Amino acid sequence: MEPLGPGPARLAVVHCLDLPQGQDYRRPPVVSHDGQSIAFWGQGQTSPLDVVTFDAGPGFRKPNRVTFRDFGTGRRGDRQDALAWALDGAGLWSVEQKVMQPSGFASSGLMPILISRDGDVRRFAPPKHAAGPLDALAWGGADGRAIAQFGTRGHRYRPEHTDPSPTLAMIDVEHGQILDTLDAKDAEALKLRAEAYNGFSSFDISAVQSPDGRLHALLQFQRVLAPSRGPAPSSGPAPRHYLPAAWLLWTQGQKPVPLTPFSKDRFAHAVLTPDGSHILAWRPLQPAGADIVAECYANCPVRPKPKPVEAILAALIDGKDGQKVWSLKARADEHWTASRGPTVSPDGRHALIPLPSVDKRQILALLSMEDGRILQRFSLACSGCYPQSFGFTRGGRQMWIGVTNRLAFYDLR
Repeated sequence: MEPLGPGPARLAVVHCLDLPQGQDYRRPPVVSHDGQSIAFWGQGQTSPLDVVTFDAGPGFRKPNRVTFRDFGTGRRGDRQDALAWALDGAGLWSVEQKVMQPSGFASSGLMPILISRDGDVRRFAPPKHAAGPLDALAWGGADGRAIAQFGTRGHRYRPEHTDPSPTLAMIDVEHGQILDTLDAKDAEALKLRAEAYNGFSSFDISAVQSPDGRLHALLQFQRVLAPSRGPAPSSGPAPRHYLPAAWLLWTQGQKPVPLTPFSKDRFAHAVLTPDGSHILAWRPLQPAGADIVAECYANCPVRPKPKPVEAILAALIDGKDGQKVWSLKARADEHWTASRGPTVSPDGRHALIPLPSVDKRQILALLSMEDGRILQRFSLACSGCYPQSFGFTRGGRQMWIGVTNRLAFYDLR
């Protein structure tokens, strides 16, 4: 659990969790801002939402099955867009929904909720929009502020309904207000996707509230199948056309700004800095050659070694002009699995990103956000074992890394 060498981080405490029955150690915990509590939101028929405290105080379990728990199309199976701790740690923001059993189809839109540490639920009537019900929500880094989708997922209701005007919105849940909206006419990327397969769904999102109170959102749209044009050919399959990946940087009260995506890799990921002015982009750099995963136990053929690749792994991008402020190169010698993207500390000084594995070990790096230097490395698990989750607490004065039921906290100097 110790860092791999000297640096700003010093191991402070390791918590070994006795998770409630049925929870999956591989799902990432949502750690409170004070580092004293964690929440796990499971899948399945009941989808238990568990809160565990480190001081041996009472926690709670709440069944909370919803159809739309992810904002986008689900790049990762562990997304927690609709779950976030209140800034004072006294409650947990989430959503409820009426769901058909056992199919899981929605019979209502989402209802935002705030769950106290005692498990009491405070419900908020969602803002109304002509486009349709509240179909997705991603909390935006401030209490009760979120990025939302209205009228985007009618195909997952029973009965189904059409979504003629899919709309994105910035909302204030506590006051029931819509702060800003985007629809198909506001950006070419939205116009094209409003008619495409998988519709308006965002591939990924990062949202923050800057010190001036405005919400900022980076919408990262995946490469999707384009709508068919013209009659089908008389013989053979119709050619498939795709809309390229696209980024939109959206600031409350302003028109969205299109930016060139950092990488074409479908598993690339980017997050906004706390003030919303810059973007930390990252991709899971892999060596050249096929990743052969078929099991073999006897008379196995010799597997070709992958060819090492050295290229840019991460970059800090200016949100105004899309130019790189700095970039970080890395070398990938072996295939590896990275299920987590980067994260930036609340004070904007540090970041945590996965690095290509070395000798079958998962590697995590603590970066300086000023110039992209690697300040320290960590490795708590082997490559292909349980994934590492990670983040920051206490305003950026502390970081944490989780593997299975262990959470290691490190004080930052």
